[in-house]
Amino acid sequence: AAPFNYFLYISKFQLKKLYQCNKSGSTIGAKALKNLLTNDVLVDKWELAMYIPECTYSSSMELEGEARLSSIHSDMIADMRKFLQAGFEQVKETVNITDCLQVFCTPLFLEKKDILTEDEASAIPVKMKVEPSKQQSEEAKQLLAFFVEKCSSRRDHMEKIRHFEQMTCSDHPTLKEPLAEARQLQDEANDGAFEQARELLPLLEQSYEQLLAQEAETRTPGDECELLERIELCRGVLETQETSRNKVMEMIAEIEEMFRTYIQEVISDIKSQILNLNVEIKDRLSQLLAEHIGTRNFSKIVTESFAFHSCSFNLEPEFIEILIGCVPKSERMAALNLADSVGCTPLMLAVKAECSDSEHKRNMQLRTCQMLLNYGADRDIQDLDGRTALGVFRYSMRDIKDFLKIRDLDVRHDAIHVREMESLLMPSSGTTRADTCSM
Repeated sequence: AAPFNYFLYISKFQLKKLYQCNKSGSTIGAKALKNLLTNDVLVDKWELAMYIPECTYSSSMELEGEARLSSIHSDMIADMRKFLQAGFEQVKETVNITDCLQVFCTPLFLEKKDILTEDEASAIPVKMKVEPSKQQSEEAKQLLAFFVEKCSSRRDHMEKIRHFEQMTCSDHPTLKEPLAEARQLQDEANDGAFEQARELLPLLEQSYEQLLAQEAETRTPGDECELLERIELCRGVLETQETSRNKVMEMIAEIEEMFRTYIQEVISDIKSQILNLNVEIKDRLSQLLAEHIGTRNFSKIVTESFAFHSCSFNLEPEFIEILIGCVPKSERMAALNLADSVGCTPLMLAVKAECSDSEHKRNMQLRTCQMLLNYGADRDIQDLDGRTALGVFRYSMRDIKDFLKIRDLDVRHDAIHVREMESLLMPSSGTTRADTCSM
């Protein structure tokens, strides 16, 4: 089996000039790649292969500005086509945070995918970096930064709550030592002498009853006194140990009650801080409204700030509801269906949020999507790849599944959540081809 997390980076892959041109219709590059990655030297020695397409710059040296940038992009796309032919896929999630393109594959990709023709590879859409709108006002930028900060703060607070909910008394820095000492005393109270006395007492009492049942002449002198002494001794041991055990149990109960009180107070304090975030948001929006009273600039700033997008991706329905109250009803549908620089609406960003590891996150995702749809979000809008929100959700699920498979981890999605999301996001006009391919 391949070593865990074995990563293969292809730093350079060159072909003769004859086979570099997309119009040649050649599959030599793709076949060479596939043979290279599946030969005896490399087979079963990698789990994830990656390549960063290159640009020769020869065709763009004399160009300037956008023409030069376009030429560089064309060179990189031409370089990555042979990888797409072989079964690689583009890493689309990093397009807007890096200046380079990236492709990757797993052994499973190579095994299940046939080599594509040049036409088939050319038909695969390549996502390119889209520069953010330069028309966004300074106030809109500041408002977005404000909401990003508040979403981050709320996320941190929720993580703290989950941390304290999972915390045990043994994790508490000041209570763990007295708890350990109390439990040690509890073990000592349950030592061998106690168990021996508890087992021996009923036998001695039975023997004493049998002795009393005998005729006085047949009893051995001193037996009755000896049995009574042993019975009293056992009872004394049990009584002493029982008293000790009760004190220890009271001590443990007191420590655990102190811990429960501590947890309740901490979580209550964190929840108060979360409520304060809502107050801070309302105060900030009220201040912004006061600055633009009597104009339409206020709702325009809220919409163009992409605050809806940030709150949707962070699954913050309470923040979204506050924002919705700032936009007139006639403008809400446009605000909730505004696409960002990569073609994503707030609904698409909400379904992109990774929540497979948490029931709380899954519930928040469902609640956020339901809220957006109730206020006018459109299920039928498509992103730059032709996916509706349903397709984006499916693609996100597939990404998680593929990632876990690469790491040889168990792949389990909550079936009920997936069904609910599929039903909720189903486009009124039916799924697109890209939606179907995203499964």
